[in-house]
Amino acid sequence: MDKKFNFTQARIKELPLPDKGRFDYVDTDISKLVCRVSATGNKSFIVTKRVDGKLKNITIGKFPDVSV
Repeated sequence: MDKKFNFTQARIKELPLPDKGRFDYVDTDISKLVCRVSATGNKSFIVTKRVDGKLKNITIGKFPDVSV
């Protein structure tokens, strides 16, 4: 699956789990919206933002508690 795609409930649900660690997918409509998928099965929505010149990740919530 591509690293960038249009987020939908169905596509997020189908995302494969990585063998180890985590993998980030980026929404094509909202470029700073990320879905982080971990090997433990967690899927979280994150927004990336620059604060004082440094990149910050702000967690919005876990899928499916938070929908797209």
